[in-house]
Amino acid sequence: MYPLGPLRLSNHSFHSAAVIWPLPSRSICEKSGLALALALAAGAVLSLAVALLASVRQRRRQLALLKALGLTRRQVRGVIAWQASTILLVAAAVGVPLGVAAGHWAWASFAASLGVVPVTVVPVLALLAGFIGLLAAGNLVTAVPASVAARTRPAAALRAE
Repeated sequence: MYPLGPLRLSNHSFHSAAVIWPLPSRSICEKSGLALALALAAGAVLSLAVALLASVRQRRRQLALLKALGLTRRQVRGVIAWQASTILLVAAAVGVPLGVAAGHWAWASFAASLGVVPVTVVPVLALLAGFIGLLAAGNLVTAVPASVAARTRPAAALRAE
């Protein structure tokens, strides 16, 4: 019913009715959400690779000094892998709670505008699986900067200083 009663046009009266438009199926929405999550994860791994490569280039002399003091190539690779893991752990510790809070706020606002109950469900297992996958992908991407750091010759790097 309209707030002021039924709408009258000439001799006909019209009552308000709910207009239901075709919504995309749930599987399409889930697939697009998964595609967005995968694209964001790929961007995060790519930015991690670029940051690590820049870090290795910037710390070339320090890594060469460590190699001159007795670090093996494997240990230098381990230093770079731990750096990548630490970056990902800090990013997840900050990003996951902020993302969950922002998602809850966005859904509550959207649901309120639709007039539905804003129930949010946080898929903890999916978040954990995504983090483990991101950590594994991040450490795989670390292979290139780590091999660059491991191949650095201490004498050449320290001579340039």
